[in-house]
Amino acid sequence: MKLKVIITRTQPGADVLATRLQCMGYDSVSMPILEAQATNAPCPVPANAVRGILITSAQALRFFDSTAFLDIPVYAVGDATAKAAQDAGFKNITDSGGDVATLAACVRAMDPQGQWLHIGADEVATGTDNALSGIGVPMTRWAVYRTVPTPLDTDLLQAYLQGDAPFIVTVHSPKGGALLAEAVRVYETTNGSRQMFLLCLSQAVLKSVASVACGNMYVAKTPDENALVDALRNAWPPTLA
Repeated sequence: MKLKVIITRTQPGADVLATRLQCMGYDSVSMPILEAQATNAPCPVPANAVRGILITSAQALRFFDSTAFLDIPVYAVGDATAKAAQDAGFKNITDSGGDVATLAACVRAMDPQGQWLHIGADEVATGTDNALSGIGVPMTRWAVYRTVPTPLDTDLLQAYLQGDAPFIVTVHSPKGGALLAEAVRVYETTNGSRQMFLLCLSQAVLKSVASVACGNMYVAKTPDENALVDALRNAWPPTLA
């Protein structure tokens, strides 16, 4: 029997990850818990005044017109974001290959000058503002999208929580983790959710689901999809005995 993996990541990343895990032999299904929506906010600084751009989410590239910014150097938080920037037409892209702290250190090492622009969501992960302020240049944030709760497939969730077979749920943000914890409390049985195992993208995500009575929780070594997949592969084989 294949191990079921429920992906709660925001689309379109949920389907991409589900397909990747299916190719590895897992029985993966998308069940996004958040939906990304454009804020339609205008850029707060003129494009010709920007000397560098930080992008902390691949999702952000879907929600602004990049035409006026394509010649400006871009520093991406990880490989997925760097690939999205490349697909959007940016010409000078640096992949910091880590988290926001690594991104900030990468930019700081380049001795940056002038006005910089941070493009991302209206809510940023814990520690992001502190990390980016440490770069030492004027940094303006442009929130091009927000995430809002999306209706869960509660019948599917209830069926798995009340079944006997073990299953994995991937959790990708503290906001999504808090919503998942709330949903699980509604449908879990009197024995808790011992057949459910949570796979978290970061320690901050882990804290958001700390109240969930599940079989176990795992955390990716670094907050990126490759590390999340490695953590899954190391903890659980695709096929159950």
